[in-house]
Amino acid sequence: MKILEKLKYKRSLLSIVISIPLFFAGCTSKTSNSKVLDSQISNHKSNVSQSLDVNSKDVIKATVDRVVDGDTVEIILPNNKEVDTRLLLIDTPETKHPNIGVQKYGPEASEFAKSLLKKGDTVYFELDGKTSTDKYGRYLGYLWYTCPEHKKLEMYNERVVEEGLARVGYIYNQTKHLDALNKTQSEAKSNKLNIWSINGYVTDKGYDMSKINEEESSNTINSNDKNVVYANGGNSKSNSYHKSRTSHGMKGAIKLTEKEALNKGYSPCSKCFK
Repeated sequence: MKILEKLKYKRSLLSIVISIPLFFAGCTSKTSNSKVLDSQISNHKSNVSQSLDVNSKDVIKATVDRVVDGDTVEIILPNNKEVDTRLLLIDTPETKHPNIGVQKYGPEASEFAKSLLKKGDTVYFELDGKTSTDKYGRYLGYLWYTCPEHKKLEMYNERVVEEGLARVGYIYNQTKHLDALNKTQSEAKSNKLNIWSINGYVTDKGYDMSKINEEESSNTINSNDKNVVYANGGNSKSNSYHKSRTSHGMKGAIKLTEKEALNKGYSPCSKCFK
C-alpha cells in the first residue's frame, strides 16, 4: 500500500482520467537503467532539443498493437490493456473518416506510420500536462520509437511532419513540443514535400480536397503513370526511389511522382533506372 500511495502522489495529475492500477503497471515496467535516451540522430535533423527520460512519471512504456492511420495508433500497456492514442500536435489527411473519406496523402501517411511503428515494437508514450485522454477516451501524447539503424529514440510526431505527411495543428492545451514541430513543418513546407506540394491544400482546419483537381489535373497519380516512383520513407539507409513498390525487398513504400521524389532529396536507383 505504501508503494501505491507514493505512486498516487507522484502522478496525481493523472488520477482522474487514468486508473492507478493501469498507470502503476505502466510505470513499474520501465527499465531500472536511468540512462536518458537522446532523440537526435545523424540521418535526420530533429528540432526537438530535449532528450526523452524513459523513467519520467510522464512516460509510459508500451507495445505497438496497430496503426489506425497517420496520427492514431493502438498500443498495449504492460498490463496487457489495449488503448487508443491520438498523437498530439499533428493532423494527417483522413483515410477512414465516414463523412470525409480518403484524402490526398492520407494513405501515404498511414503507410509511413506502419513502416516505423510495427506490431510488437516497444515504444514510449509521452504524456503532456493534466489532460491525458480526449472525450473519446484516447490517450493524448507523443510517441517515441527506436530508430532501427542507430538504436536511438525518435519522436514519430515530428518524423511524420518532417516527411510532409502531416500538418501541425492542435485543439488541446498540450503544446510542449509545439515550437519544435512548427520549425520542422516550416522546413517541409519550404521544400514543398507531399501535402505542401499542392497550393492551398493545407488549411488551418485541415485539408481542402477541392484544390486537388486544380493543382494536379495534369499530373494525376495512377498505377499506369510512367512518372510514378516508389521510395521507402521508413528506411533511413535508403535515399533512392524505384520503379516498383517491392524493388529490392522494399517495405513500407510511399508512392509519389518523380518530381516529388527529387524534391524530397531522393535520387534514382541505379539498377531501376539504367
